[in-house]
Amino acid sequence: MSMKLNMFLALGLGLWLSGPLLATEQKATIKVYGMSCQMCANGVAASVTNLKGVKSAEVRAKEGEAIVVYDDALVTVEQIKQQIDRSGFSTKPKSK
Repeated sequence: MSMKLNMFLALGLGLWLSGPLLATEQKATIKVYGMSCQMCANGVAASVTNLKGVKSAEVRAKEGEAIVVYDDALVTVEQIKQQIDRSGFSTKPKSK
């Protein structure tokens, strides 16, 4: 093989192998409705941190929010919101 082709193949292989390394860590603040105490917040945090790709979750009942650090190559904000909803709380305000 020619030298240029070898270099091209090596570069392509390197980029393919480093794909997961190119993912970025993100931080999202998500409103959570229906929490009345810190035990509720602890349950939401435990549920969210079970998702693959979630690095940490700080959930505050008083403020009604979850601050989640996650790897956007492994999980989306929508998936995090769905997990919060599955844990018995809501990420959408109640309609009147």
